[in-house]
Amino acid sequence: MFMSHKHKSLTGVDLQEKINQLHQAYMPMDLSSVFYHSKVNAIKKLEYILRYSSRTALQDADYEELILCALTLVYFFDRAAELYKVGQYTESFREGVFEHVLVNLVGSTNALYSIVGCRLLHRFLDRQNNAEYLTVPSLYYEFSQVRLKVGCYDSYDKTFIRNHRDKFHEFFLKAVKLHCNNSGNLKAIFVVVCLVILEVPCGLTAAAAACIVMTIQDFALNGENLTATCRYWMHAIVISVMSLICWVHKAPVLYRYVNQIISRRAKEAPQLNPPLMQIYNIGRHHVTWNKPTLFFEDWELRYGLWKHFKDAQFPTKKLQSKLGKKAPSMDLRY
Repeated sequence: MFMSHKHKSLTGVDLQEKINQLHQAYMPMDLSSVFYHSKVNAIKKLEYILRYSSRTALQDADYEELILCALTLVYFFDRAAELYKVGQYTESFREGVFEHVLVNLVGSTNALYSIVGCRLLHRFLDRQNNAEYLTVPSLYYEFSQVRLKVGCYDSYDKTFIRNHRDKFHEFFLKAVKLHCNNSGNLKAIFVVVCLVILEVPCGLTAAAAACIVMTIQDFALNGENLTATCRYWMHAIVISVMSLICWVHKAPVLYRYVNQIISRRAKEAPQLNPPLMQIYNIGRHHVTWNKPTLFFEDWELRYGLWKHFKDAQFPTKKLQSKLGKKAPSMDLRY
């Protein structure tokens, strides 16, 4: 039994040490019965503490043991997903797998379940190994040199995303509304949205991601009982995703619009831009009310997306006319 730390929260270094301990202990092993029994014990311990303990009992609980159980549980899910090799999305997942993860994990009222669901989707979707470079929401400028890799367009992957688009939208927004007070959950959701943009680069995913973040912006502006910090986090994630869409698709008209918002915020309200911070130092001259010019307009965004993908089709049409036959093209319609 670990010693109790009633008056001391575990630091990030403490948590990282425990993650390293788990990694060293379990990495040489396969998913054998030892994994199974350890996972069951972790689940039982968490369920007992969370279901049967009163608020007072939780305050007196052994935080170190609780955190270790939670990390163990996340680690097992993460390792299982890591061992599953994903190729073309339509051929890699049995029917109902994504719906199950979205409905029962990502959309769960339990913050731990939700973040586990997002981590599973990280592993499932991330064929280019981009997730490790997306852990901190950032701004992606036109000439940014980043380690992100853009996947190759595949019409079957696009069909897969189209078939799951409504579920993605519904349960990611549910997760945002339920867990926006936890930066870890928001970052996990951010990573999944970015992976979809990078793995299936087309108008459908760009429009779907833009639609999700615009709804998040609306919630951040108009949602009730939200702290200022939560609102800042959501606005920072919104503009990070929009800048990534521009970076992936090299969309000049949309880039100009996004860069205008970034510049205005940097001057008037830097708390609305990345990075996400636990404590914001707001200057007296900084804007803290919902000034319209600091946020995205839906029609401006729609025009920027439409203009880019409309223009992207012209070279293909010219090539078709020169060759007198149909040329290979990327279906950018959304």
